[in-house]
Amino acid sequence: MSQGRSIEHGLSDARQRRQQRVVTIGTALAVGAATTVMWMTVTWAAAWQHGYEPSGTWAWAHWDSGWYRFIAQHGYYLERCNGVPNRGPSDYCGSAGWFPLYPFTLRALGFTGIGVNTLGRWVAVAAMTATYAGLWQGFLRRHPLNKQILALVLAAAFPAGVYYGAMFPVSIVTASAIACLYALQREKFLLAGLCAVLAASAYPSGVLIPVAAALIPFATRRLGTWPVRLRYSSLVAVPGVLTFALVMANLRRTTGRWDAWFRIQEAYNYEATFPLKTISNQLESIIDGITPNAIGVQTGFVVILVVVSAVIARQHWKDLGLGERAVVPVAAALWLSPLTLGGELSLYRAESLLLPVIILLVRSRAGVLAALVVAAVPLSYLMATLFFQNVLI
Repeated sequence: MSQGRSIEHGLSDARQRRQQRVVTIGTALAVGAATTVMWMTVTWAAAWQHGYEPSGTWAWAHWDSGWYRFIAQHGYYLERCNGVPNRGPSDYCGSAGWFPLYPFTLRALGFTGIGVNTLGRWVAVAAMTATYAGLWQGFLRRHPLNKQILALVLAAAFPAGVYYGAMFPVSIVTASAIACLYALQREKFLLAGLCAVLAASAYPSGVLIPVAAALIPFATRRLGTWPVRLRYSSLVAVPGVLTFALVMANLRRTTGRWDAWFRIQEAYNYEATFPLKTISNQLESIIDGITPNAIGVQTGFVVILVVVSAVIARQHWKDLGLGERAVVPVAAALWLSPLTLGGELSLYRAESLLLPVIILLVRSRAGVLAALVVAAVPLSYLMATLFFQNVLI
């Protein structure tokens, strides 16, 4: 009789845990959806104000979107740029410059009968909603309600956030980054590495996320001796690094060259550049009369976000979990790497990947968060306007 009650009690506890998980996931998704609505309020207003119809998928597709669509439908190729404007005959052209997860996902969903453009848009929106849901579930919900709301508004109006719902894999990278950091916060090292695989297979800079995050478990002495910490770090970093290698191997299989991706990148004239020089050039664009002011203003605003985040990390370091600490090296890697490349890189799009800094910013004073939101919303509106006007690529 006692054994029967014990089994019944165990089943009841398991049922309650399942119900609690359902409620937790449902609440997180509701918060993510509400934040997506806030994002839509800003971006759609910019579209309507300038005569664009945001419900049409064509409004969300720019230069790189065409390449993702091409890969989804036709795959990869690499060839010399004979007769291509602005390219020399020794340059390489083709679809090998873009990573596969996003277009291959669109190809896999082709059985639905939905057009590639529509799929591309809604896959991005779904990943954006997952980003916001994970951000709240993993990091924001433990803070006071007023800070939660301010942090979510900042996430919805984050610099160049218009790309989160456009036909780009940006929101896949942010969702992967948040998932990786959340798993690391819970000290589930292999899970963190597996979550980061999505970023590494979706975007070139995505591989920086697990590599940078892996520095934190290795530097955390309470986790054990250095061989133990090295093993934990490897569990975080290695899956993403192997994924990057597999992407290169797939390009070798489809184009015949291991360096296919690098050959495409050569056309963008990247060169070693001192980060402060890149920032200075961006800020100078505010008054050059050629580049739209909002682009330079966004770079300046991102510098403020990074500096404030660094100050908060320094002040609260002892209270931070592993995932919160990992925001520092991850944000540093994602911020500094494009600043050192120069060339024709779309810096404003790279800046949108810095969304994880909100994990630290939520610890700032409510007044500071409110000030950041007041600056972020109109800036996000202006950048969305430039996107719909085809100024941003």
